[in-house]
Amino acid sequence: MKLFFFILLSSFVFGQVDISRMSEVDLLALQKQIEVKLNDVQAYQFSDFAKAIGYSLGSGISLGVFESNAFGYQYPNMKSSAVKKYLMWNTPTPKVFGKIFYPQKVSRESLYLTSRLALNSFKKFYKGNLILSYITWFIFHNTVATLYRDFASGKGTFYSFDLALLL
Repeated sequence: MKLFFFILLSSFVFGQVDISRMSEVDLLALQKQIEVKLNDVQAYQFSDFAKAIGYSLGSGISLGVFESNAFGYQYPNMKSSAVKKYLMWNTPTPKVFGKIFYPQKVSRESLYLTSRLALNSFKKFYKGNLILSYITWFIFHNTVATLYRDFASGKGTFYSFDLALLL
């Protein structure tokens, strides 16, 4: 939007465009042309794709932590530590401030945040195509969440990807 106003202002200053002679339709058409040019310049940048993959991995881990805690997984392959105790902490309380650092609350909030950031980055990479953005995010997000749940359950990290289970 800033770019639009900058171009509009510079065209008024340097091009002697009379604002009173421009209709609202002309302004909307100009804005649409600027958006198309801006999308062409910004789309398909590797940095956007890399950020989106990183956010997708974060949202997958957040979903894995949330579901592993909800399912009561015990992390048998993990050594006893403060992290393991925290991940298994499952004592909900009716107190409002007693739930602030509860693993389900923290992972759920980070899931919302990272999912939104990943989808926006994929959308920017795919030039606004929400369908491709969602499909790509969904694949990375759920693959990582499945790996995390398999690790937390103690069945092995790649348990769900064993082809012998399908046969």
